[in-house]
Amino acid sequence: MVRFHFYSFSSQVNLYTAKFNVSVPGFSLLQNFDAQNTTDPGLIKEYLVKIIRKTFKITFTPQKSSFAFVNAIELFKLPTHLIPDKIRKFNYTTGPALSTYSNNFLSRALETKLRLNVGNETVTRETDNLSREWLQDDSYITNPQNAHSYLGAVNPTPDESDGLYSDKYTAPKLVYETAKESKNGSNGLNISWSVPVETNTDHFLRLHFCDIFGPQSLLTTFFLHIYDQFVIYINNGTELSSPYYYDFVVHSDGSGLLKVTVVPNKTDFMPNAFLNGLELMKVIESSGPIAPDDSDSNSKISLPVVVGSVVG
Repeated sequence: MVRFHFYSFSSQVNLYTAKFNVSVPGFSLLQNFDAQNTTDPGLIKEYLVKIIRKTFKITFTPQKSSFAFVNAIELFKLPTHLIPDKIRKFNYTTGPALSTYSNNFLSRALETKLRLNVGNETVTRETDNLSREWLQDDSYITNPQNAHSYLGAVNPTPDESDGLYSDKYTAPKLVYETAKESKNGSNGLNISWSVPVETNTDHFLRLHFCDIFGPQSLLTTFFLHIYDQFVIYINNGTELSSPYYYDFVVHSDGSGLLKVTVVPNKTDFMPNAFLNGLELMKVIESSGPIAPDDSDSNSKISLPVVVGSVVG
């Protein structure tokens, strides 16, 4: 994960007038970046990139008659299980709803667009193990009259396949302890969220669920729709209060919004539908082959937890 911090503080040079590009080996991360939006409280741009060289080179390229700057850079390793290398793609135009997108998904880079903690609680960077920010979902739910917030207990099933405590990095516990559930599910009241996306572009979508509701003998089952089209039948199938999530690649349409809907299953004894969290990232394809680097002959990768503050 690499994060760029931009803040146009008061100086002899008007930092907010800067225009520049930022690239790393194989990927163009920022193109024609305009620093106008980096005034108070500043701006953080976050990316997930697979490092395949012994060194990680970040290049800032000013546009003609302009300059480039950055206030701070963070660079740290992620658990390898956090993003899958094989993922399904949602097709909203032709053919079956789900198909195999790629068996080599990690050859792409990802740009974080949005993280939502559904249920009216903000998760700050200080309380997330990876310093991620999870916003409240109230600004994105399109039919709030159909839902109410819920706070419950979580009984996480340890998943340490990537090392001790690796399950703690998927999402903070608070994401799974809060949710929005449908009101009067027997009447089929759906809940929908619309989140901003770049038009006609592939996006990585992760939806977090945890059944923290109702009688302990019943598991909630319901339907997931994207762009008003059925995608998958949601059924944890294991136990209550145990977190789980689903990953998809979704190619956005021309509206500039991506719509996610949970639909109660009316055949259930107690119809209900819910959502705990949502993550959205833009998929960045490679900009070309990566040139060999002299450092490839080195035997060790040295990666500090944080690369210090710099201003240029």
